[in-house]
Amino acid sequence: METTQCLGEKGSIDERPVHRSKLDLQDLDEKTNSGSEECPTVQRPRAIAVPHIPSKNCALSEGSVSSMPEIDLEKAIPQQGLPETHGPAWWRYIRHTFFPVYRRLFSIVFVANMTALVVMLARHTGISSETLSQIATITTANLLVAILMRQEHVINLLFLICCAVPRCAPLFIRRRAAKVYHLGGLHSGCAVAATFWFLVFAVLLTQDFILATTPEIRSDPSILIITYALLSLLIAISISAHPRIRAVAHNSFERIHRFAGWTALILFWTHAIILSNTLRKTYHSHPTKTLVAFFLTTPSFYFLTAITLSIVYPWVVLVKVPITTTRPSSHVIRLHFNHASVPLFTGIRISDSPLKEWHAFATIPEPPASDPPLPLPNNAVTTVTKKTQPRGFSCVVSNAGDWTNRIISSPPSHIYIRGAPTRNLLHATRLFKRVVIVATGSGIGPCLALRYSPRNKSKTRITDNDHDSTKRAAQQQNFCRILWSTASPLQTYGQGILDEIHALDKDAVIVDTRAGHNGKAGGAESEKKAKSNPARSPASQRWRPNMVQLAWNLYRSCDAEAVFVISNPKVTALVVEGLEGRGIPAYGALFDS
Repeated sequence: METTQCLGEKGSIDERPVHRSKLDLQDLDEKTNSGSEECPTVQRPRAIAVPHIPSKNCALSEGSVSSMPEIDLEKAIPQQGLPETHGPAWWRYIRHTFFPVYRRLFSIVFVANMTALVVMLARHTGISSETLSQIATITTANLLVAILMRQEHVINLLFLICCAVPRCAPLFIRRRAAKVYHLGGLHSGCAVAATFWFLVFAVLLTQDFILATTPEIRSDPSILIITYALLSLLIAISISAHPRIRAVAHNSFERIHRFAGWTALILFWTHAIILSNTLRKTYHSHPTKTLVAFFLTTPSFYFLTAITLSIVYPWVVLVKVPITTTRPSSHVIRLHFNHASVPLFTGIRISDSPLKEWHAFATIPEPPASDPPLPLPNNAVTTVTKKTQPRGFSCVVSNAGDWTNRIISSPPSHIYIRGAPTRNLLHATRLFKRVVIVATGSGIGPCLALRYSPRNKSKTRITDNDHDSTKRAAQQQNFCRILWSTASPLQTYGQGILDEIHALDKDAVIVDTRAGHNGKAGGAESEKKAKSNPARSPASQRWRPNMVQLAWNLYRSCDAEAVFVISNPKVTALVVEGLEGRGIPAYGALFDS
């Protein structure tokens, strides 16, 4: 089974879902304060330094590069105790774990549809062709909304609207607008509601065939056969999309979603035409209308047209492009695309086999190439900006499954890209004046795009005329701070990525999880433990920093307004729930966001 490495694609993350119990949330404070297997207390945590880029927030694990000093994270980040959580544990569990924004949107859509269904059945006690026509129309309307919530340009439009809130607006408005990445709740809510509507349609149609209420419908049994074929496909798609099933059989889910969806679209067109022909015969007000003329007057025709265009569009713009690769280690590869540039904070879908599987990765703009400097007039101030030309983009891919392992071990010369670049979670950072970015492992990939944000003050040139120390400090202070936890960052990701991180945040805190265990030094002691227990995996020999505590300290020290988490589902849920439970705006895309 394959999982997506980075955020960005249409709000969706193809990773193992998080199933947290109430007990997990009740123990959250204990995990963040006293430590646990996933997040133990680190008395003397360390970070790793980047060569040639001095930073007071960097240190090195023993046994790495002996020329670099060690500096405790306690000195790197001002230490402050975690505040008390807000409200009782059961309320935090309901609000942040059991009923997050994604499920709230799902519930609103589903309950509204079921309410309308009950009202319709209550008003129409008997079976009629009008009732069947209305149910078929509502089914296609729900399917249209579900598919539009996965259409790249619709997603980009929703992000553009919600993230257009000015930073001078009250924080409570901006923190809610940033939840736009949970739009997957609308997709799943409308899709499941459409399945229920069509189930009722099948029941009423079967009853009509048995009772012979509408002779015109009974005269054409093909509509009953197509109805049950469609119902079977819709149920199969819905079941395979369940988080637990999707987690253990993701490739099967993707194929069912694609091929069953295409088949269902063809059957829906056939079903709508047959149903329209039947209804045309029952409507005495239009007895002479042709089938085409009558079908063009039905809402289903326009809904199905929009659905078809939305599904076909990504495949029409499918391109196969050449790529170049850099491989810092056997765990990570960076794919470079030169055929086009992409907007900031977007993701793309790539594949080496278009009909089998697709994977979403966040894009990182490549460093721009500067044009020749403009000629300066006499006595001109030398703070002239240069025009730049984009030079493509790149994606960071880490080894997390058979597909990524194949790409890293045998990089292709060409790769397929489907659809348009889609806004991702980090696009919402523009809503806040200052943010903290928390990343683990390859989650640092999407964060590198922040370097090219217009708000990145590290690119600002300060002239000698800026004598005001306050003004200079404000200019030098960046709009984001970086906290990255990973194993052997330098050896795994290479000097180039570390340089980019420090170009974004010169005081970035990079935690090496192989520096030691439970605050103790690595090196000889870790090797001794490994020899005493050869069966112990390398991952189990790492120490896990208290990410909630570190994120909170960095949040307070830089006076940030929000925290964004780019990590695996378990760590994302732990940090987001730990911070949200303390009233801090925290954002992290989980399963199918």
